Amino acid sequence: MKKILMHTVLMLFMVACVFFSCSNGRLSNRASTAENITPPEIYDMKHYKSDDWYFSLDIPNSWKTFPYPPANPASALVGVNSLVTGFKSNDDGLNALLIFISPHDPELFQRDKIQKQLASSGCKKLAFFETILESKKVLILDFEMEIEGATSHAHVYMIPYKSSIYILAFYTTRQDTTFELYDRITETFEFHEPPVVHGTKKYVNPDEDFSLEIPARWKAFPHSKNSKIICFGTPENGTTAIVYSPSHTPGEMLEDYRTRVQKMSSKPGWKEFTNSETVIKGRKTLLGDSNNGSVNLRYYFFEDGDYKYSVAFYASNKDGIASDRLEEYDRVMRSYNFRKKTEAVGMKEYTGSDIRRPLASGMKRYITHDGDFTVDVPGNWQPSIVDDMRGKTYLFDTPEKSLAVFHPRVYNPGLALENWRDNQERRYIDSGFSILGKSEIVIDGNKAFIIDIKKGASNTRNFIFKEGDYIYSALFYINNTEGMPDDNLEEYERVMKSINILK
Repeated sequence: MKKILMHTVLMLFMVACVFFSCSNGRLSNRASTAENITPPEIYDMKHYKSDDWYFSLDIPNSWKTFPYPPANPASALVGVNSLVTGFKSNDDGLNALLIFISPHDPELFQRDKIQKQLASSGCKKLAFFETILESKKVLILDFEMEIEGATSHAHVYMIPYKSSIYILAFYTTRQDTTFELYDRITETFEFHEPPVVHGTKKYVNPDEDFSLEIPARWKAFPHSKNSKIICFGTPENGTTAIVYSPSHTPGEMLEDYRTRVQKMSSKPGWKEFTNSETVIKGRKTLLGDSNNGSVNLRYYFFEDGDYKYSVAFYASNKDGIASDRLEEYDRVMRSYNFRKKTEAVGMKEYTGSDIRRPLASGMKRYITHDGDFTVDVPGNWQPSIVDDMRGKTYLFDTPEKSLAVFHPRVYNPGLALENWRDNQERRYIDSGFSILGKSEIVIDGNKAFIIDIKKGASNTRNFIFKEGDYIYSALFYINNTEGMPDDNLEEYERVMKSINILK
């Protein structure tokens, strides 16, 4: 049996939280005696046509399109899936449809792998069905999953088109749905042949901090205003390229960054990594090639100051990426142009009245741009900022060349701080760090965990604590082969204990 891009399915279901339930029938058919279900044949339907992605379908008149991909689930979407569009309705329980496109070898699906991956994610009652739609074999999946104490049902159709696959993912909170409406919508789904386009065009990202010359046939996928990952693709090939947000990694070698990214890629199924090096526009660029059995991946890694950049290209070809495609990727990378740098404005100095505690001598009080917390730091620390896919990360440079980093708080209701700490520890180990020790303190009345890690001459102390449904994280770096001096450790703890959560 030939292999499918398995992590495409996994990332859609795990990250996008599109959950499915059991069904059997027409495209599918689920018996129900509930009296409050609107029969699908009496829905007023309207026709939707995508001029960018060359498909059309009918949806209920009351369903609205998302103005941009929603923050949850679509903004977190990573990997080879890209969201094309979405529709939702809150009539009598949530109904929603998200349409994704991926590169795909449109042959047999490995159901046992899908079963195993979804079961490990807590999905239940998984069922598979097949049907024929416009002479194409379509795979249908149903399953359910508990989310925050409620059962979410979903229904997905995987429709091949040339070297891509379109994924129609329906989900609902209604417990008595028959999915007949979803079948009716999918039966109207049809492709329209895209025109042949030659040449190149200039792309400038929404923040105007870089530009690219890309093939004219490429289109940028819609993306959340909270995400700075840029995806390009075509209707016939699915996702073709992903430009990732720059990663601020002071002290990390570019080779180590590539190794770390490849190690993370191996978990969803990428393998047979081969590495090489080239020079593009005078800058050292590392290459990484791999595949998952049906799709080939080429990574480009380069750096600018303390920032690491990565761009990934995908090709659905079992025999490797064709030479003309590799030449196309190189042309795109040679056109990568930095347009501006993020201004190092950092946190704003707080000059208002004392907040619960006086300001110690020699210290300055800063407040985040969003006004969510204040922190007191030594007066000779210099603030700066990194605004990337996660949001605003606040930094302070110190005279002894150490660095303090306050990451954006993470909204994660229901997650125990111990679980967050354990997950963080595993990520450190996977990235090649040594765990030196773990301890606890109290910050703003909350228990806080400390993780001490080391890699080479770089020593790091990570503080994490939770306030309400938000998790806060701060790290302190210093390059010292003998470890962190006691004076530094005491200073870092004073800084952390000065944090005052405002909202």
